[in-house]
Amino acid sequence: MKKNFVRVMLFGALTLTVSTVVTSCKDYDDDIKGLQEQVDKITSTSPVSTEDMKNAVEKAKQDLQTQLNDLSALVENPDGEKTLKEKIAALEQALADATGDKAKDLATRLADLQNQLTTLQKILKGEDGVSGLEKKIEELENVKTVLSELIAAEQAYITSGKKDASAYESTSFGAYVNQAIINALQHEGDDTSKWGEIAQYVTEAVQKGISTELSGINNYLTAQYGVKTTLETFVKDVYEKLFSEEAIGKQTQLDNLLDAINAYVSTEEGADYKSYADIIKQIDDTKKQLAALELPATGTFSQAVKDIIRSESEQVGGVIKDLESRLDAEIKAIKGMIQSIVYIPESADRTVNFNTFYVKYGNAGNADDWSPVLNANEVKVNFRVSPQSAVAELIKGEEGKYLIAADYHQLTRATGTHFAIKKIEAVTGEPNVIAVTLDASTADKSYAVALTVKDKGETTLNDITSDYFAAVKENMYIEEVEWESVNAAASEVAKNASIDYKATGSYYKMTVKSSINAGTGATEGQALTKTKPEEFGISVDNLFSVTFNVTGSGTSSFTMNGETGVLKGNADGTLGNQCQATSTVKAKAPAGVTGDKSFTQKTYSGTVTLIDIQAPTTIELADPDAPLVWHSTKQELALDGEKINAIKTALGGISDFSGCTFERIAPADAVAASAVPVVATPDIKFNKNAGNNLVLEVPAGATYTGKVTTKITNTAGHISIVLSTDVDIKYPAEADLTLANSNAWDGTKAVLNLVETGSSPVTAVTAERDLTELFTNYTDFVGNGSNGTFTSLGGKFEFSVVGDTPSGVTLGATSGTLSVEKTYNGDAAGFSVKVEAKCGEKVISTKTIPVVFNTAKMNGTFDYKVDTEDKDKLAFDVSSATERGNGVDVSSALVWKDASDRQLWPSTGASDAYDSSDGATIFGFTVAFELVAGEDNDNFTLDGTTGKLTLKNPNATQNHKAMTVKVKAIPTSPWGTVEAKVVTVTVAEWVD
Repeated sequence: MKKNFVRVMLFGALTLTVSTVVTSCKDYDDDIKGLQEQVDKITSTSPVSTEDMKNAVEKAKQDLQTQLNDLSALVENPDGEKTLKEKIAALEQALADATGDKAKDLATRLADLQNQLTTLQKILKGEDGVSGLEKKIEELENVKTVLSELIAAEQAYITSGKKDASAYESTSFGAYVNQAIINALQHEGDDTSKWGEIAQYVTEAVQKGISTELSGINNYLTAQYGVKTTLETFVKDVYEKLFSEEAIGKQTQLDNLLDAINAYVSTEEGADYKSYADIIKQIDDTKKQLAALELPATGTFSQAVKDIIRSESEQVGGVIKDLESRLDAEIKAIKGMIQSIVYIPESADRTVNFNTFYVKYGNAGNADDWSPVLNANEVKVNFRVSPQSAVAELIKGEEGKYLIAADYHQLTRATGTHFAIKKIEAVTGEPNVIAVTLDASTADKSYAVALTVKDKGETTLNDITSDYFAAVKENMYIEEVEWESVNAAASEVAKNASIDYKATGSYYKMTVKSSINAGTGATEGQALTKTKPEEFGISVDNLFSVTFNVTGSGTSSFTMNGETGVLKGNADGTLGNQCQATSTVKAKAPAGVTGDKSFTQKTYSGTVTLIDIQAPTTIELADPDAPLVWHSTKQELALDGEKINAIKTALGGISDFSGCTFERIAPADAVAASAVPVVATPDIKFNKNAGNNLVLEVPAGATYTGKVTTKITNTAGHISIVLSTDVDIKYPAEADLTLANSNAWDGTKAVLNLVETGSSPVTAVTAERDLTELFTNYTDFVGNGSNGTFTSLGGKFEFSVVGDTPSGVTLGATSGTLSVEKTYNGDAAGFSVKVEAKCGEKVISTKTIPVVFNTAKMNGTFDYKVDTEDKDKLAFDVSSATERGNGVDVSSALVWKDASDRQLWPSTGASDAYDSSDGATIFGFTVAFELVAGEDNDNFTLDGTTGKLTLKNPNATQNHKAMTVKVKAIPTSPWGTVEAKVVTVTVAEWVD
């Protein structure tokens, strides 16, 4: 009995959960659908594309915020709904008589207002609210996560063989499942009508179970103890026996047994039981569990358990299978729900045109002159559908499971026949898009139109409407039609050549207006900017026809095919003859109208002239072996004289080329006479020079390898010839400059020399070098001025410092003169200079030259002054406190001379060859002093700039030990490293 109760309770709960989840999930999916619609409105490709979703979320938030602000104002306004309806009624009235752009504008505004009214009415009915929009704005941030979770759960469900839907519990779907169970278990209060379904079921089942149990016990007692024995009598009898003397004695024995058991459970062996009560409880629980199994009276315990398990498996398996089937069906239905259908506009104003086109056939002088020739009542409108899986069912149309209609009156949501759906098709390359063909043949004005989709069956999971678009229904009046040819500008044609006026790209150009004067029948207003038939969404192949003709005095030299539009130059025609090519468009008469309509004849390009093109010929340079190289100025190269004479003859026996024109063309089009394509090469071509002779003209700075083809036309004789030649114009050979001057180049680097400015006194010194003297053959390239083999072409040499130019460095970019002053702050090891041979900005040769200083000349010598054995020592005078206080100048032991042995430093004794005895400053030399580590250093003070060494306590009166101090003199030069010197200063012992 118990097992049956538990099973029913469990599967009852599961059944309730499934049904509750389906309902909750549908509500949730409606929310997702609404959000998806917002996203789809601004999505250019698939609505689940990652990049589109990122952009769409932000855009949708902005759109919803705008909608929230507008709706908040409408909701707060007690007359908001009334005002909207009045505006809509006014627009519908205005649309009844509107035409042209005004009708489009009104229809678009009507669609917007009707969308607003639908949303406002939902809010006022309590179906939605301003707070709902605020929630949707927040939910937009979570849309991508929700979709990803549902897709992952769906995949897990499919992978499990459609048996395990547990993955949905980790999604927002699972949240609804959990909440549904909580609601079903609700049981607070005494009013059972407000309890959850599971709580009610469990209470009733338990009460019924208790009654059944008690009834069963009474039946058992009656069978065992007699007809009159009842449960009450049985309990009384048991009570009396429990408290008899015999029973009390047995109870004493039981107490002793209890003590023994309690003592046992306190041991290690009895650790699984805390007390006697635990043992009794286990025994009692085991008895109850065994009784709940409802074992049969016969057979073994093991066999009975196996039978129960087999029976339960069969029953449970059937229930689970049934639930799985139901759950699978519900999940499929949920997944198949249409989330959104969004109109995809094809124009900025979101309008769809259903137009009737008229042509003027009559002469009555009123509106009756115009007859309809084309009704564009069927137009394909594209909608983006989400999810993609719904597309397959939608394109079935009436054979599918949906009722699909055009809703064009939002206030009553009525559908009718004004906009009938003729066909629904898939769109190639767009799996989420359907093309719906709408028929507006019975519509008599413009509407705001939307697509509605609803389930055919009793269960309605799908009831969705797309956004509204403006369906503009108006009359179009074709005032003029002419044939627009891509070859309309052709001005000449060669013998046996032709011009195709119906070549690909040509079309009927229409002049269309949207209104006429009813009294006079004349068109009114400005012509529409659209001129091509496809811009109106129509095909005019069966409406218009075009014929061609030629006029003019020279027509005998031409042949025109009136149907194909091909104009041919006759082989026996007279050169220079001209004609005018024309076209005339006719509109076929509709039923009830007599005679086709001829529009104004169009004449192309004024005139077409007949010319002759001689066979192409090849011509060579006068010196074909002369190399062609880059040049900084234009070159005019002489050609083979015999060929030039032959060309003059072919062009009608001209004496020179003064009356000729020259057009560079691609070699493959050498015979073409009408259009002359320009190739993407330097403008190298045959041309006439100042003397009207034929030359090959090469522009300044040109390099090119390939064929040069030019069409030369004798404009007076209308004769052309195509010339060609192969050219190979390259940059000059690399300027291989030889670095071999031993005075400036030591084999690896250039050495800068000392240059003095002034004499007695010397006022400045620099390190200099003319870098051009490094090259033994530099003059051969640059010559004197511009007559060198390289510079005569306009080439140039440029000198530049590699990297950042140090302070004090001056380099002539073209002269190569390099000078370094004492302010130089670069590497003492020198720097590098780059030399480039350049044609314009093209570098054809380069060398990098390391540059160093002539250190021996620039730095001179820094050494000890006296050339004796103890030249590096100085004695500190300690003869008296006064002498000790004077200290000693360490600089007196050193001297810095230039390369000519003239003293630069110290200033005492400096050579008069330098102004104001300032030689060290002129060279940029400095000397700094520092103590070398020693035990006596703490007794001295050293001036680091002058080198003056003094005692800290020269007036000491007690005996003082002898001391030694070492001072390092550190010279610094901008021209390289100079070795430091150490002077040892000895201090004798003194006593005062």
